[in-house]
Amino acid sequence: MEPDWETFISPRALSVPGRLHVVYQENGGALRLMREEGLPARYRVIDPRTGDILAEGRREPGRPIADEHQAPRVVVFSND
Repeated sequence: MEPDWETFISPRALSVPGRLHVVYQENGGALRLMREEGLPARYRVIDPRTGDILAEGRREPGRPIADEHQAPRVVVFSND
């Protein structure tokens, strides 16, 4: 994995291009993409405080990953 400073507008991310992206959002909210190439379509939104999966699905090109809560989140994009 390597740091990724270019795929998302604000949060910190680690990536294995084309296979896995892990994004940490300190305050949650919508996750906006700057670049979609190499980003897997499947995602899960996880509460890092509990480990609960709060949402999952397939991202739609050009659309943010929605999250209305203002709490810490980890968003995992993967091919599996």
